[in-house]
Amino acid sequence: MKIKIVLNNDDKEYARRHGLSDSEMCNFIEDMRLADELERRAICEADISKAEMLATPQGSVYDAW
Repeated sequence: MKIKIVLNNDDKEYARRHGLSDSEMCNFIEDMRLADELERRAICEADISKAEMLATPQGSVYDAW
């Protein structure tokens, strides 16, 4: 499901400076939101993996290495 993106004046000014149409600017914003979400998920998964690793006997002495 796509979220409707409404460009504010700053977005429109940025688009004009970079030669982007309003549609291209909306796609750019959507791409940036998707990249941010993927990065947040990767960080969350890394934190879970780290927590799982630290819960093992080997992980409990990891800091000592």
